Amino acid sequence: MSSKNDKEYLISIKTEYKLLEQKYIKTREDLKKWETRIKLAKEKGKANLQTEAEGRAEIVRNDIRYLTDQLMGLKLEVEKAVSAIHESPQQQLSIDPNRLLAEINNLIGDGNTMELENNINKIKADNELERLKREMET
Repeated sequence: MSSKNDKEYLISIKTEYKLLEQKYIKTREDLKKWETRIKLAKEKGKANLQTEAEGRAEIVRNDIRYLTDQLMGLKLEVEKAVSAIHESPQQQLSIDPNRLLAEINNLIGDGNTMELENNINKIKADNELERLKREMET
């Protein structure tokens, strides 16, 4: 691929990543809403509402797992695209490290992505713990 195609591909993947990241954040907010509803139903003694809310929360948790997997896959694609741009013969002839770093930071982000990855890892651990607790209860 040419350097121009590599850059276009990187921008395309990064755009997809950002959109998925926003969907992930909204889904996490949705999970918080259902967890609050579970707690309220439990406090009020509404077993049928609690069961319904738990079912919805589990669906949202599954969505979060799926989105997490998608985000991790796209992250790998972004890294591959950045590597392809860096290894391009045209880039090797005219590399300005500061400009390249600025472009990569602009495309990838400046730390919010790392925070999101940490949150994703925490959520994965939480989801695994919840799954283990449910298994132990049955």
